Amino acid sequence: MNKNNDRIDWVDIAKGIAIFLMVCGHTSVPQPINKFIYSFHMPLFFIVSGMLFNPIKYHFLGVYFKKMVKSLLVPYISFTIIIELFGLVNDVGIHWRINEGWDGAALWFLEALFFVELLMFLVINKFTQKRTLIFILLLFSLAGLCLYLLNIHLPYELHVVFWGSSLYGLGYLLKYRLKNLNVGWLITLFFLLVMVVMSQLNPRIDMRSNYQGNYLFNNLGAIIGTLTIFMLSKNLKAGRVTSFFRFWGQNSLIVVCLSQILNYELKSAFALLPIPYGLSSSIRHFLLWVIMYYATVIIWKYVPFIIGK
Repeated sequence: MNKNNDRIDWVDIAKGIAIFLMVCGHTSVPQPINKFIYSFHMPLFFIVSGMLFNPIKYHFLGVYFKKMVKSLLVPYISFTIIIELFGLVNDVGIHWRINEGWDGAALWFLEALFFVELLMFLVINKFTQKRTLIFILLLFSLAGLCLYLLNIHLPYELHVVFWGSSLYGLGYLLKYRLKNLNVGWLITLFFLLVMVVMSQLNPRIDMRSNYQGNYLFNNLGAIIGTLTIFMLSKNLKAGRVTSFFRFWGQNSLIVVCLSQILNYELKSAFALLPIPYGLSSSIRHFLLWVIMYYATVIIWKYVPFIIGK
């Protein structure tokens, strides 16, 4: 379905694991699991974006701007229109507002990543010395922390840009080390254990709201969590599980755009049925992926332009 031959297989699998966990985090899961998921799942996407950035491929801001408009803003606008039109028929409580952007949908990520991509394009092309870039990324990270401590929220998720840029830059600086990272299951499981423990020591973070909790645990958790998912994606053997994660990693944009609106609808429908909550949650989760699969097939076949293709 996705014919891009430049894709890196284990990166798609890692993105698939993260996007699957994002959907789990948006459904009803126990609080410890929710804290675990939120400790790293969105930071991972910023780190991956930085890791895949190639400054040699794009020399001019105008060219890169057009690429970002097509790959991020076009899907953002397309699905904003779709969700808002749907909301006219059946209001599910998530809306786009002209003075602030999205207030209840994962589409916030496209807003934030668009600004992060443009900012980091300028920074990476302007400051080529590694030490200088590290210093700037540290300033970005501290700026994000200050916005959190001062409880400052900016429209269109601009308050996330500094934190997101520091993670994006980290992925860029470590791209070769991350791509060549190869460890066995023992180390992977050890990192997973550390990751679980750290996520429980920190309050539940929320990247969209720039809620960071403990600054040290937040950043270490994001980095260790991302490393763990990378290790896991490289160690998983080929099979149905990896095929599932690979497919959704390649189509994570569609999950970001559709999963929450579909989840709201399924929740509303199942609330009317006399089904125990635990069973209802499992059925809803299964149906959500089935519906998203067929939606993905339809989008790629008939309207690929709405996802920037």
